[in-house]
Amino acid sequence: MVIYLFGDNLRELRKKKNISQETIGKLCGVAKNTVSNWENNINKPDIELVKIIAHFFGVSTDYLLGVDNDKIEKLKIACQENGLMLSDDFTIKEFEKALMVMEMLKDKK
Repeated sequence: MVIYLFGDNLRELRKKKNISQETIGKLCGVAKNTVSNWENNINKPDIELVKIIAHFFGVSTDYLLGVDNDKIEKLKIACQENGLMLSDDFTIKEFEKALMVMEMLKDKK
């Protein structure tokens, strides 16, 4: 399963609209290399900038952040079925680890 993070979604939206990293940087008041770091999932913008970017592209913040409630619910159910528990406020790192565990369990079957 592929995990799309903020940077992946930002890059995809930016390229679809043929917009430069520099343009996004100007919109957010940051340098081009900061946008590059976001797209490479090295750093993340603060929440206010996420809202500005989402509005600029006409998408929800959930979409931009890669939130897929159906996948999250399926992951929670799969974890419970395999004796693992995720809290309601789990982090992206916990989500990634849970996905890796699910993939390993699937490979063993």
